[in-house]
Amino acid sequence: MLFQSYTFIFIFLPLVLGIYSFLTFERAKNKTAIWFLIAASIVFYTSWEITFLPYLLLSFFANFYISKLINKAKSKDKIKAANQITVIGILLNIVALILFKYSQEIGWPSILSFKNDMYLPIGASFITFIQIIFLIEVLNSRVESVTFKEHLLLSTFFPYIMSGPIVQSSEIIPQIRQTKKLGLSFEFLLAGLMLFSIGLFKKLVIADSLAPYVIDIFQTPGVGNNIHIIDAWVGAIGYMFQLYFDFSGYSDMAIGLGFLFGIRLPLNFNSPFKATNVSMYWQRWHMSLTRFITNYLYLPLAVKTSRWVFKRKINSEIIRFFLTIFIPTMIAFIIAGIWHGNGWGFLVYGLWWGIVLSIYQAWNKYSGFRLPIPLAWFLTMLTAMIALVIFRSDSLSSSFNIIQSLFFFKTGEISASAPIEFIILLLGLAISLLLLPNSQQIMRDYPITSDDITPPSQWLRWIKWKPTPMGATIMAIIMLCALLMGTKTSQFLYYKF
Repeated sequence: MLFQSYTFIFIFLPLVLGIYSFLTFERAKNKTAIWFLIAASIVFYTSWEITFLPYLLLSFFANFYISKLINKAKSKDKIKAANQITVIGILLNIVALILFKYSQEIGWPSILSFKNDMYLPIGASFITFIQIIFLIEVLNSRVESVTFKEHLLLSTFFPYIMSGPIVQSSEIIPQIRQTKKLGLSFEFLLAGLMLFSIGLFKKLVIADSLAPYVIDIFQTPGVGNNIHIIDAWVGAIGYMFQLYFDFSGYSDMAIGLGFLFGIRLPLNFNSPFKATNVSMYWQRWHMSLTRFITNYLYLPLAVKTSRWVFKRKINSEIIRFFLTIFIPTMIAFIIAGIWHGNGWGFLVYGLWWGIVLSIYQAWNKYSGFRLPIPLAWFLTMLTAMIALVIFRSDSLSSSFNIIQSLFFFKTGEISASAPIEFIILLLGLAISLLLLPNSQQIMRDYPITSDDITPPSQWLRWIKWKPTPMGATIMAIIMLCALLMGTKTSQFLYYKF
């Protein structure tokens, strides 16, 4: 079942929301409401493939038991044992993910495969990250006395279980414990549905409309053909927009759905194409993943290497930078790249971002010169575009072919095939992304997310949604356009990760 399917929109969501609203009408029924939400989430997850359920439940039971062992060790002041149990738990999560993600390469497809030649349960990578964060937060006492029911809802909640956002238990479990449900007033209900409608429009009308031409461009070098420089640029930019509107559309829908059930989720996007440096880009693009990379990969590595450098009194600035910044950055982004998939392209994608971010940090740290903002923005977008070409291409040779076509036009080999209508569409999307407020800024009058929302520029502050008859009409038009103009219910791009 997909968020954008008629089954979800007209049957599953109204039914679940209606029953949940009834159960939470009286405080005495809140416990029943949580169990109902867990059951509904499991139904949603297994509607895709029933054989995915054992992975989800095994992950839940194993990590819940490990969390109890961590708390038991802490209660006896056995901090070292608690740390060791946490490390073992993290490794078990990673090993389980690797076994499924690389089962074909390992040679176990008959054991670990599912129907339709799928080897990885939907959302497995996101499930793993959520459980790793849970164990670390239990160790650090950021969540206390988590019950079976609370952890089960954390592990299965349908708005984010498929493709995020990657949530922290410390931001979800306290909300589960609230007796006053956030999203049950009619005004908040409309606000959640409005954000869901915006995400639906992004996915069905924009992302899916870009997909056919992008697919054609990225398939061309795969069959040994060169492509025209215009097609290379239009295809690369087209994929940037397709991925953005697909995944940000999903994230808007997920956040809107969470809000309907009284749970505020973290942001995943904050106008990344307005970023003027690569660090800012990652702070705005797939923000929950960036938070995970920063808090649980980069910072621990940087702290350990900094302490090592300090103890050995290393004074060489080059060595200090290499050990304390370059190495942690490279390791963090190589892991992030591999997390996305098991091809060489994902490894190179991680390497590319690790190198680029290291160069930026060196420039920012040691150079007093700052680029003009328009030039800095252009270089940031160019860097991101090249990274996404590597990310999207079926092979490294295909990505190198497209990148070569971007910068080395070979006359007479092939003519441009990009329709002028497609180029105009990309231009219109670029202008709208650079000038207009994003989804969260439009909905900024409502606490739809657990993150702070950056206000739009002064002259655009009038663009915001209000629960007026006009606001309700706009929401209905957006949803109707999405449902009527969407040609098919295609899968979200990030489902395969």
